[in-house]
Amino acid sequence: MRRISDAWSLSPSPFPRSLIAGPFLLALAICLLPTVAAAQGVLVVIDPEQRVPLPRPIWPHPHPHPRPVPQPPVSYKIKELSVQARLMDQVARVQVSQSFVNTGSRQMEVSFVFPLPYDGAIDQLTLLVDGKEYPAKLLPAKEARRTYESIVRKNRDPALLEWIGTGMFQTSVFPVPPGAERTVSLRYAQLCRKDQGLTDFLFPLSTAKYTSHPVEKGEIRV
Repeated sequence: MRRISDAWSLSPSPFPRSLIAGPFLLALAICLLPTVAAAQGVLVVIDPEQRVPLPRPIWPHPHPHPRPVPQPPVSYKIKELSVQARLMDQVARVQVSQSFVNTGSRQMEVSFVFPLPYDGAIDQLTLLVDGKEYPAKLLPAKEARRTYESIVRKNRDPALLEWIGTGMFQTSVFPVPPGAERTVSLRYAQLCRKDQGLTDFLFPLSTAKYTSHPVEKGEIRV
């Protein structure tokens, strides 16, 4: 027997738009170009107008400086998400495919970040972006916690701590031009817990709340 923990129902029907605050421990770390500040983590953008004040000389006839024109916000939406898992005894082989669209007017430099499932022994990780394999760095739990806490300190958002799991991995940076779509495919094998003849398959849900649009289409099949 098997049971699903902390996940949606197994119906392949699309998620309702009301689930904008719900799913996916999947994220993008955004680095703005061009900007004086960089945001690391889960689409938490540091306001480019928040600059460190520098000492200025006092001129005899000071002239007012024009205020900088604020840059348009960086935003993206999850166009499609597909999760397929095959359970054999206690081993779950999971494939995640997710399409992102840059809905802003500026190019985003992004790094795909995936917090690992709780109590999951991961023995394989493969990441493809539009069919191209990208190197990924696997972070142990302590380093992942430091990364998340750094996000919290910079952005003063304690809610981000809910992301902390047993570890995470992230890719190198790749560009997403305005209006462009990028598809990320992830495959991994996970050793599930078994209790009294029941196998627990855990797919954590959390992070669509950090996107600027509802998820358009998605399915989970086990």
